Amino acid sequence: MVADCFGKDVLSQVSKHEFMKNISMIRETVGERAILRATYFLNENERVHQEKMH
Repeated sequence: MVADCFGKDVLSQVSKHEFMKNISMIRETVGERAILRATYFLNENERVHQEKMH
């Protein structure tokens, strides 16, 4: 649902920066629950990436 807002197939193709920059538009389109789930997903991907770097 959220990835569709960016014309992408999956959310992992959307940067956290792009997501946050467009959060108001996304919220109007898909609602709060999808925003919360997407935020969790993007934060977890960022955390895993940072752990791999250490």
